Amino acid sequence: MTSAPPISVVVTAHQRKKYLMEAVKSALNQTLERDLYEVIVVKDFEDAGIDQQLASLRVRTIQSADLRNGAMASLGVEAARGEVISFLDDDDLFAPQKLGRVLEAFRGGADYFHNGRLFINESGRPIGAKSLSGVVQGEGKARYLRWMLVNSADQNSSSTSIRRELLDEKTLGQVELSADTYYFVCALLKGKKLVFDPSPLTLYRVHGQQSGWELSSADAYLKRQAASTEAYSRDYSLFAELLAGTPYEGAAVYFSSYNELARLALPSPFGPRAAFSRALGAAASMLAFPPTSAKEFAYFFSLLLTPFIPDPLRRARAGLSMRLKLAAQRTQGGARG
Repeated sequence: MTSAPPISVVVTAHQRKKYLMEAVKSALNQTLERDLYEVIVVKDFEDAGIDQQLASLRVRTIQSADLRNGAMASLGVEAARGEVISFLDDDDLFAPQKLGRVLEAFRGGADYFHNGRLFINESGRPIGAKSLSGVVQGEGKARYLRWMLVNSADQNSSSTSIRRELLDEKTLGQVELSADTYYFVCALLKGKKLVFDPSPLTLYRVHGQQSGWELSSADAYLKRQAASTEAYSRDYSLFAELLAGTPYEGAAVYFSSYNELARLALPSPFGPRAAFSRALGAAASMLAFPPTSAKEFAYFFSLLLTPFIPDPLRRARAGLSMRLKLAAQRTQGGARG
């Protein structure tokens, strides 16, 4: 048996066959020598043709009966031989220099590495970019917590690499949707050095099959959005347990408060009085991380006010949102959710 490579790339594939091979080939088409990393695909579907292609590329495959994001990722982590795990969603791509930068960072003492991303449409055309830059370590993790959260340091698995020893596969297996946030929580709790590289080393594909999107009808869109906020709520409750009593427990408040406001923005089962009370409670919790930019204020208050709009208008708002996403896909291949 060959020696273990320093990096394991775990690709999670969720029924999106059309993107998977392009994602895998981007992980294989690296400037880093091939013997310094391995690629593992965890998928929730069977396809003999794809399996044959992956085998010919020396890519290991794992079949998952559990569709939860965390459960699939945990299977890949369990099988990985590398001390560093780089995650890749089946609809995203790695830039050729990605793994070389990852290895350089971890050899420099990083425990968590998060890189910038370039948004692309369904055909691969760039439509925007997002990044943050810096190194956070020691007590700085608590001091710069808000900065990291506001700049989405916990988002996008395909931008995330983490030292394997920080992860607990059993806990990861319980995560339904927000595996990326779990990796960040582990970095807060156990990591000593967090590196944020603004380089767009990940190409993030925007399309209608992403988690939380369902564009076949307004009712289907609303149903999917409601199911997503409920799943996120369960994930954030788990993270609150992990972060309780630490200098980082405010992160759990941040996650859950924004999700609560997003849930209340949908047609509500609670009734006006209960929705009013819940919205005020979520807003009060957000005072630990108050908005500072004009964009943050606009987003925060739009969420805060939406629960007080009558359900018919909220349904109309959701229908408009869905139509805008569809229009964006037709004109440029995608729009941010």
